[in-house]
Amino acid sequence: MADTHTIEFWPYVRGFKPEEAKLYYLDRTFYLQDQFLQRLDLEKDAKYAWRNALKNNPNMKNNIISVIRRIENGGKRITVERSEYSIYYWIKTELSYKNEPIQEKVANRFPFATIMSIITTADGFLILKKRPANVPAETMILPYPYSHIDENQQTLADIVNLQFKNELGFDIYDKNRINNIESIGMARESDEYTPAIVFHADTKMSSDEIKPVKNTKEIKRIQYNLKNQLIDRIAGMYTPTVKIPDKENKLVPNGTTSLALFVREFYGEKSYERLITKLTESAKGFNVNLKTVDYNSSNSPF
Repeated sequence: MADTHTIEFWPYVRGFKPEEAKLYYLDRTFYLQDQFLQRLDLEKDAKYAWRNALKNNPNMKNNIISVIRRIENGGKRITVERSEYSIYYWIKTELSYKNEPIQEKVANRFPFATIMSIITTADGFLILKKRPANVPAETMILPYPYSHIDENQQTLADIVNLQFKNELGFDIYDKNRINNIESIGMARESDEYTPAIVFHADTKMSSDEIKPVKNTKEIKRIQYNLKNQLIDRIAGMYTPTVKIPDKENKLVPNGTTSLALFVREFYGEKSYERLITKLTESAKGFNVNLKTVDYNSSNSPF
């Protein structure tokens, strides 16, 4: 496990609806044989990790997914390039074992975008899901729905809407269920290095009405309208990595960063700072130093 767990925030990537965020694709695709990986002597390592992944799960597909190249206009214009799932898999599972300069170079070369939603209900709950056994990050907790940018979507609404229909059985335009859905920022952390653009979906539904329809064995509910209780709960579920044996009912690390964005948006800076203090204390229990970074449009690495 690394000595430092770094969590990065792009708080300015906020305040827009999914359909307002337009995607622009550069005409280039990065493959596992990428020269950048070859120059850093990482290509063999990445190929070996992918061969092992296929050995353990022959049904895995090396689909094309996208990396972020530029974020402009507060997140409403996102330029991406295509790459392979095999590189994404290697980054999530192996990159954190490399030295920090290598981690930083690779992570900023291949910032694979994740789109994540945080659902709140009319009766005051956050909706999370528990991962099933025998999958990556098994038995851990995370916000959902979530997915990647593939290669043919035109806006983030194409992705978020498909997530909702597949995972929850309704779409984001259902006015009987959704009050509002809006971005609350972007975050990344140094265990899996996948930046997540996070949306908050404020629903008209009670927590009992949220019924998963795919890939979810168990729903978790956290009361969010009791501020201090929410902060303590998030800090208590913290872990700096998915690569530990005792991780059941812990938040996946990018789940922690996404919920930190929610606390910041919903309760303000003082509550966010209290959460970071609590997370720092939790990190010490893993003999890890927690480091936070805030970016703006001038100093973002991409």
